[in-house]
Amino acid sequence: MRRGAFCRVAVILEAVLVASSDQHGASSHCFECRFAAIAHRCRRLNSLCAASAQQSENALAPAPSSTEANQRLAAPGMVACWGNTQAWLPPPVPEGGLADNYTTLTTSASLETSADYGADDSDGVGALSLDGAPSIGAPAPAERDEEAPFHTWAPTEIASPFAFASISAEDSYACGITTGGAVACFGSNSPLRRDLDFSSPMLVPIAASFIKVATGATFACGLLSNASVACFGRMGGQLWAGPGSTEAQPTPQLVAGGLQFAELVAGGNHACGILLNGTAACFGSNEANQLGAQQDEDVQLGSSREPVVVADPSLAFTSLAAADTFSCGVLANATAVCWGGYTDASQSELLPAGLRELKPKQAQLFAALAARGSTVCGLTLQHSILCSGVVESFIDAQGYPETVFSTTPVPLPSTSSYTQLTIGGSGFFFHACGLTTLGKAECWGLNNEGQMGLPPFAIANSTTPQPVATGLYFSQLSAGGDYTCGVIA
Repeated sequence: MRRGAFCRVAVILEAVLVASSDQHGASSHCFECRFAAIAHRCRRLNSLCAASAQQSENALAPAPSSTEANQRLAAPGMVACWGNTQAWLPPPVPEGGLADNYTTLTTSASLETSADYGADDSDGVGALSLDGAPSIGAPAPAERDEEAPFHTWAPTEIASPFAFASISAEDSYACGITTGGAVACFGSNSPLRRDLDFSSPMLVPIAASFIKVATGATFACGLLSNASVACFGRMGGQLWAGPGSTEAQPTPQLVAGGLQFAELVAGGNHACGILLNGTAACFGSNEANQLGAQQDEDVQLGSSREPVVVADPSLAFTSLAAADTFSCGVLANATAVCWGGYTDASQSELLPAGLRELKPKQAQLFAALAARGSTVCGLTLQHSILCSGVVESFIDAQGYPETVFSTTPVPLPSTSSYTQLTIGGSGFFFHACGLTTLGKAECWGLNNEGQMGLPPFAIANSTTPQPVATGLYFSQLSAGGDYTCGVIA
C-alpha cells in the first residue's frame, strides 16, 4: 500500500476507534493508542496526508470535548498535571494585596559569592547577592472558589507564560526550568513564597542560568550552567536565603565548597549530586545516614551545609535518586546501591550505615533510579522497571491506607518499554508513573485522587501500569504528593 493511502486508512481507523471508545468505555483505548501512534508517524512523513487527515477527522469524529480540544492545542513545553489539584487552584489574594516589590521581575540580579554574608542561619557560606530588592512577576492572583473540586483525573494544562524544559514536583508544589534557563514555581507551600499559593508559575528572582531544579519538602536547589549549585527555602533546620531576602521570600544561596556538579537530586531534607569526576556528594539533614558519609561508628554526623563525599570517593556514579530519608545511585558498572533509611514504611528502625546493593532475584543492570517515601524503583538497560520498599498501596474497607512492602526489587508487570520513571505519594500512599518510548504516560499505584490519570470511581488502584487518559505526548514526568505533572512534547 502506498504511504499516503496507508496514512489515510490509519487516520480513519483512529477516528472510528475514538468514537467507539467514547461509546463503549475504556476497553478500546489500547487500539486507539496504537492507531493514533501510526497516524502521528504518517503525518510527520507526509505533509499532504496531514491536510486530508484533518478533513477525515472532522468528518468522522464527534465534536471534541473542551478537555480534548485543549489537549489537541497544547503547545510543547507547557505543563499538564493530573490528580489532586489543590496545589494549583487560583490562589487567594493576601490581606492588603500583594507587596509592591513583588509585582515585576528584577533583571538586575546577579550571582556573586559572598564570604562575609552574616545571616544567623548562613554559617558564613557563600550566597547569591542581589542588586536591589527581590521581586517576582506573575499574573494577579484570583480568589479561590471554595466549592471547586480538589482533584481532576484528566491531565489539565497549567496556565503559564513560560515554556518548560523540565519540572520537579513535591507534595503540594512544583518548580521547573524554563526554556530560557530560569526557575519558576507554582503550587502551595512553595519555598519561593510560603505565604501564597500560585496557580500560575512565578519566577525565582535571580538573573542566572539554570539547567536543572530539584525540589525537597520545603526547599529547592538548582544546578547552574557553571556547574555550581544554589538552594532556597528551609532544608530541615537549615535556612537557605540569599542576602536581602527572608525565609518568607528567599532568594537562592550558593552551596559552599566550590564543588562542580553534573547532576542534582533532592530528598525530604537533603540533596545529593554527582561531581564532574563521577563522585557523589550529599548535604543537608543526616538523621537516617542519608548523606552516606564515611564516619566513625561511635560518632553520628549531623546535618551538613557543605557537600560530603558519599562512601568511597573512588566510586563513580552515573545516576542518583533521593527519597525522604535515604539516597540511591547507579554505579559505573550499572549496579545500584542505596544508603540511609529505615527498615520499613513505619520508620521504626534505622538501616545500618553504609552502602547496600539493590539485588533483584535475577541480576539486572540499571540505567536510572527514582525514589520517594519508602520506595525506590530502577529503570533497567532493557527499559523495564523494578521496585522495592512500598510497591503497592490501596485503601481498605474501613478507609485506611494499606501497603505491600518488599525488601527485594520486584519486576513491574508490564509489556511497555520505558525511558523514564517517577514516584509520588508519601508514607503509606504510593503511586508511580513511567514515560514510554513512544512518549506516553503510564501510571500505577493508588488512584484515590486521580493521580494515575484515570477516574477514581473507575479504578481505585492498580499494580500494573495503566495508560493516562490523554492524547498528549510528554518529554518528562514528575510525580508529587498525590498528583503528577508532565512537560508536553
